[in-house]
Amino acid sequence: MSVAAWSLAATLVAGLLPPTPPPALGGVEVGKPAPPFFVRSLDGKFVGRTALHGRAAFINVFATWCGPCRIEIPAIVAAYPRYRARVAFFGVDEQEPASKVAPFVKRMHVPYAIGIDEGQMAATYGASSIPHSVFVDKHGIVRAVFSGPLTTAQLQRDMALIDGG
Repeated sequence: MSVAAWSLAATLVAGLLPPTPPPALGGVEVGKPAPPFFVRSLDGKFVGRTALHGRAAFINVFATWCGPCRIEIPAIVAAYPRYRARVAFFGVDEQEPASKVAPFVKRMHVPYAIGIDEGQMAATYGASSIPHSVFVDKHGIVRAVFSGPLTTAQLQRDMALIDGG
C-alpha cells in the first residue's frame, strides 16, 4: 500500500474513533509537570497555575462562540460542588473580551474562576482546538488531557486521577 493510501486510511479511521488525547500537546504531557501560565481574570488581575500550587486543578479552555463548550459547561458546573474542596476549577476563555465573557459566565451559572487567554496559555498547553481540558494533581503533574466536549463519565474518570478523595 502506498504512503498516500496509508495516510488516507489513517485519516478515515481517526475520524471514526472517539477523541483521545495525544501523548504530548504543546508543552503539556501526561506524567510531566504542568507548565506555568498567566491569564487576565475577568476583573483585570493576572492569575495562573502557579497560584494553585499544592492543590489539584481542573483547567478548561473554552470560548463563548464554541458549541461543544456550551454543551459541556453544564456538566462541569454540576460537578463543581462535588470536587471544589479538593480541586481548583479554572476556566480559560480563548481570546475574547471580558465584556463578552462575563455575561456568558453569568448566563451559564459558572461558579469557578475564569481567566481570558491572550494566546500564550493555549499555545503552552496545546489547546489547538476547544474545548480542551487538563487535569493536574496536587503535585503539579498532568494526569490527563482531553480535547473535545467532556461527558459526565469522562469528567468523573479524569477527576478520579487528581481529586484525592
